[in-house]
Amino acid sequence: MRPIFEAIAARVKGACVTYLGPGAVGHYVKMVHNGIEYGLMQLIAETYDIMKRGMHLSNEQIQTIYREWNRQELNSYLVEITANIFGKPDDRTGKRLIDVIVDEAAQKGTGMWTSESALELQLPAPVIDLAVAMRDLSGLKSERLPPFGVPNAARSI
Repeated sequence: MRPIFEAIAARVKGACVTYLGPGAVGHYVKMVHNGIEYGLMQLIAETYDIMKRGMHLSNEQIQTIYREWNRQELNSYLVEITANIFGKPDDRTGKRLIDVIVDEAAQKGTGMWTSESALELQLPAPVIDLAVAMRDLSGLKSERLPPFGVPNAARSI
């Protein structure tokens, strides 16, 4: 089976497939990989939020920063595609896609399973734990909005 799986596997610096052991070892490794990816994506989301809402940078300025990061020690697929998204137009609205993406993220469970497994093994995984929690919170959009939909500036408090 190995030659077949290696032939059809995605290729990034070699084949992205290998035998890791009996039973579900490969599934476990993939689950942990996905949990780590949750943490990385949360970090990317938070840096974007700081630059966009905190520093008031434009999409072009943020794209330049992510591209520079991707040319240095943060070089990775996630940073590369994040940089690319800032210049991509939305086909339906003509606006930048980043400005029309819904700010809610679902999960398939692998991040949560990674957190659960780490807890069972008594291994701290706070970045993954918080990334899972933030995904859960993002799905509660009505609870994240100002009370009764009133913008912050209009509140009397």
